[in-house]
This record gives sequence, structure tokens and C-alpha cells, in this order.
Amino acid sequence: TIRDASYYLSDRPKVEYIVENIVAEKSINLWYGQWGSKKTWSAIDLGVCVAIGKAWLGMQVKQNTVLIIDEESGDSRLADRIKMTMMGESADAKTPIKSVSLAQFNLLKQPSDSVYLLALIEEVGAKLVIIDALADIMLGGDENSVKDTQPVFACLRKIAEVSGASMIVIHHANKLGGYRGSSAIAGAIDTMIKIESKQDSDVITFNTEKMRDGKPANFAGLASWTDTGFYITESDQATKTEYLTKAQQYTLDFFTDNGDATLDQLVDHSGNLYAYDTLKKA
Repeated sequence: TIRDASYYLSDRPKVEYIVENIVAEKSINLWYGQWGSKKTWSAIDLGVCVAIGKAWLGMQVKQNTVLIIDEESGDSRLADRIKMTMMGESADAKTPIKSVSLAQFNLLKQPSDSVYLLALIEEVGAKLVIIDALADIMLGGDENSVKDTQPVFACLRKIAEVSGASMIVIHHANKLGGYRGSSAIAGAIDTMIKIESKQDSDVITFNTEKMRDGKPANFAGLASWTDTGFYITESDQATKTEYLTKAQQYTLDFFTDNGDATLDQLVDHSGNLYAYDTLKKA
């Protein structure tokens, strides 16, 4: 579709949100954290709240059908988690939340799978799709490689545009606490949220590291497992995000992709983008 000046100058609707301020319609969102950070529990809780139209951690939601693409937990384990969360959030049997487990979608090695995934989303009418996890929908690929990660996110972007669904992709953190994989991942998404929670703590913190539309937000929740189910409530224990300078982010991305490299190689790689002392300090 070729656009022209009249299209640019026409009035178009403002960005609408599935979840107030953090999940826009047709957006690609990455939620990442270390193992045990309760990121999957958090995503399921959000999904149940969207399906029943219930505010999540103080943020308003637009009620919609939710689809979970589970490539990690397996059908029984996922069903148990969804059941506990539905009970905890007072959802009933009419709640429009769906799931498929271990379908082995591979958007990198089997490009036709994007057609099947789109058809599935349209069949159930989902407007929020939760994918667990990134590594599982690009099996055989290298998360640190631009040529492997870009096609996957290009597929997700096209699916979101055609179906009108928002995507939340669950991902893992690296040993340093940042997201695992190529810096191209950050460039391909609309929002990135880092999820942290200690094994012996019920507090879950959500720190926005990228926000294409709107302002970065930090918030927290308190996870509760009871006899009547699982749910997350608001908490005032949100942490403050420490933002990196562009030079620091450039340096971090370079050494994430080239762990054995030297400072001199970093300087050579940057060309005239940054001065030697700037990169040394970064």
C-alpha cells in the first residue's frame, strides 16, 4: 500500500492499549528475566485479567480473547497454572482464554509456520498472544545472530499487523542480567520489560527498558499462592531503572555479542562513532 500526503495529514485514531501504557494494540513486547523470576506466572496472570476485563496492577485493560502459545511448560503444567490463576482472579468457565502446547512453531526454520500461527490467532479471535518462549520458536537458530533473530521478529510484526493482535514474547536473561541475544532484538520490538524476583520473595518488579510509545514505567506486584488460587496484587516496591548512555549501551551490546574482544577492537568496530576515551569509560 503506497501512502501519500493526504494520508499523512488525515486524522487517525490515537494509539490504543490492551494494557494501559505498556501493551499497545498490534505491538511486539518482550518480557525477560532469569529463571525463577516468575515471568511466566506474571504473563498468565496478565492474560487472565485481560480475558475477564479486570485491571492488572492498577492498569486498565481492554477485555479481549487471549491465546497462549506454550512451547515450554507442556499441556498439563500450563493447564494447572491457568486454573490456579483463573481461580485466584475469580474467572469462570466462560473466560475467553485459549492455549496450545508444544505445537513446535518454528518461525526461523519453517517459515510456513507463520501462516499456521496467523490462522490459529484468527480462528480463536485473539487480540493478546503470549508466546513462551523466544528460543523455542526459533529452534536451531542463534539468538546472538542478527540473521537469525530478525526474520523471527519480522514474522511476528507481520502477524500482529494482519491479525490486529498484540504479542508478548517471554525471553530469558543472560548471565549478566541483561536480555539474552543480539542487539537486533531490542530494535525489533516496541517495549521491553525486565522482570525480577528472588526465589524466596513474593515481590515481582517490572522495569521498562524500552518504550516506543509513551513513557518508561517501573512497577511491582506481590505474588500470592493460596488454597483458592494464584493472583498478583499491586506493590509499592518498584525499583528504579538505571538507564545507560548510548556509548554504554553500544559497549554492552558489542561485548555481549563478542565476549572475548578487546577495547581496541571495540574502538575499531565503532569507527568514528565514539572517541577512544568515551568507549574506555563506557
